[in-house]
Amino acid sequence: MSKRVLVTGGAGFVGSHIIRYILSNYSEYRVINFDALTPSASLNRLSAEENNPMYTFYHGDISNEKDVQYVFEQYRPNFVIHLASQSYIDKNIHQPNIFIQTNVIGTQLVLQNVRESNVEKMVQFSTSKVYGSYKEDADIDENSRLLPYSPYAASKAAADLFIAASYRSHKLNVSIIRPANIYGPYQFTEKLIPAVIYSVITNKKVPVFGNGGSYRDWLYINDFCKAVDLVLHKGKAGEIYNISSQEGIKNIDIVKIIIKKMDSDDSKIEHLKERMGDESYPAVKSIKVREKLGWTPKFDLEKGLDEIIHWYKNNIDWVEEIHSGEYQKNK
Repeated sequence: MSKRVLVTGGAGFVGSHIIRYILSNYSEYRVINFDALTPSASLNRLSAEENNPMYTFYHGDISNEKDVQYVFEQYRPNFVIHLASQSYIDKNIHQPNIFIQTNVIGTQLVLQNVRESNVEKMVQFSTSKVYGSYKEDADIDENSRLLPYSPYAASKAAADLFIAASYRSHKLNVSIIRPANIYGPYQFTEKLIPAVIYSVITNKKVPVFGNGGSYRDWLYINDFCKAVDLVLHKGKAGEIYNISSQEGIKNIDIVKIIIKKMDSDDSKIEHLKERMGDESYPAVKSIKVREKLGWTPKFDLEKGLDEIIHWYKNNIDWVEEIHSGEYQKNK
């Protein structure tokens, strides 16, 4: 008998990869993609899956009680991977209410239906940004205090607390994952790595906010999907799992690495005004997922960048379609 997996936010960059991973690795799993199709989403990411009988799309809003209730009643999922969220840095500073609506209230609605529907397992997609802005040598693990520096991070921390409360109050089988910055194919070009690659391909200036001194830990999407798989099937109820490469690097340094790999030069770099809320988020420890679940990243930064540069060069038409605004039509 097939299992049903509900993926919220499945038309987003991360969600679409999760859906492809599940369909490729579990022939007996039926996937339901629940997405509001905001500007960060596109069903074009899943065009190859749209005729798969084990894949279903449902257009709905995670913060709409009727939409959430309907998708649970209609499809009765065994597993829930909750990815749907608002995450734009610029919007979270000036429009924090939408982050509360989607990331907090939306998560609470999902939890309520998980409880009422007797879902076997739920995985909550959080972020390492809930730990706040730290120095590059900080010692951060799942027990570190939450100190969010932006409305986005605060909303994700609040959602995590609701998850933890539901585990304690209702004994729900829920786990939280807190990944580093994820990159890979089909990521829109407002994000750093694809923005740099696209700028070089199209012979434009490479944008860098401020002096590029902010730190990030970069995680390739394939490694993240494997971690989600392990947490979904083997993760302990009530546990939090950091998912990271544990390789911190400054933004300006990764920009220069990409430029060099693409046979360009640093004269392409254009320094822009520093963004509000653009803090440093260096590597967090991911010992628990490695030691308890046996996860090991297969892509270091060198290999991951080679893969992503090759993909964008060979899919420039898809990228150009994004810039023309076609992706918002969500064909």
